[in-house]
Order: sequence, then structure tokens, then C-alpha cells
Amino acid sequence: MSKNKIRVKKFETQVISHYDPDDKLLGSLNIDESYYLRIQIVENKAEGYYALYNGQKLMIDPITGNFNPYPKGLYDTTSYLARQLIMTRNK
Repeated sequence: MSKNKIRVKKFETQVISHYDPDDKLLGSLNIDESYYLRIQIVENKAEGYYALYNGQKLMIDPITGNFNPYPKGLYDTTSYLARQLIMTRNK
């Protein structure tokens, strides 16, 4: 394989705005920060927290910490790239 085919691609870190039940902005969080926040929401069974993604309000479930709904394209770059790596190895 030629070294010329190997290249680096930079990815922009996806951030979305997260809010408390009083509509106060908690911050624009990346995936790791969002997980940390959602862990606390589940630990405290806190209701009313949400995020905004492309204008869509995503409620955070206080039992599971999942977004409802969970739209395609949200925080999925790592999962997509991992699938691509596995598929490439299996060729």
C-alpha cells in the first residue's frame, strides 16, 4: 500500500445545548460531558432536563438517561467509525 493513500481527517467535536427544568442553559456539552450530566440526572431521578439538537427538544429520561427522542446524527461519529473499522477488517 502506498503511503500517499494514508491521510489524517480532523473531526469537529459535536456539542449541543443542555437545559435544566427551568429552561436555564447548563452549557453546550460534548458527548462525554453530556454522559456525565445524564449520570447525575439518573442518580437523582431528576425530571425536566433536556437538550436541543437541530431545533428539536430532546427530553432526558430520569430513569435511563437516554434522550427521547434520540435523533440520527446525534453523538454518533465514534460509533460510525468503529463500525467502519470492523467492516474494513472483515473484508
